[in-house]
Amino acid sequence: MKFLFHSFFGLLFLVADTARLPYSLPLGIDIDLCLFYVLFTALSRPLTESAIVAACLGIGLDAFSGTAFGLHFTVYLWLVAALAWIPAYADAENAFFIALASASGVLVQGLFFSVAAAFMAGSRTTAAPAFKDIALSAFFAAPAGWFIISRLKTLFIKMNGRRDRTEPRIYIGDSNQDRLD
Repeated sequence: MKFLFHSFFGLLFLVADTARLPYSLPLGIDIDLCLFYVLFTALSRPLTESAIVAACLGIGLDAFSGTAFGLHFTVYLWLVAALAWIPAYADAENAFFIALASASGVLVQGLFFSVAAAFMAGSRTTAAPAFKDIALSAFFAAPAGWFIISRLKTLFIKMNGRRDRTEPRIYIGDSNQDRLD
């Protein structure tokens, strides 16, 4: 059932990202929906599962988006590697944390793409987005990411039950805990 869930939503977000024109949203906002799905798997699924989903979505977006091959793949795997350890030590289901992770993911992706575009352009002019556009996208990505990731978690639990990393945990900072984990 997990395979069907990841296949359906992965393809849905992949088509949604590649079918619309970049910066077609108002105010120059360009939010990557596949990034939110990668963040969902990184924060609530095991590392191997989230790395496979990130690799598949990264290769898919690289193949169909028209960017240089390997940019999305690299960013998604870096985000999975950076966020995979967090659910073991912190409450990854916290709404503020999810919003912060979404905004940070959009910022990292935008800055990585800008640096890559500048590097590939050399002395030529580049069509990389300005930092204000990246910051504006990150600002709107915080509530959008929280909403999308929380809805994906709800759907995943309804389809598969509470298993693996989506289980509630007791953390070191819990005041009702008598022992350390």
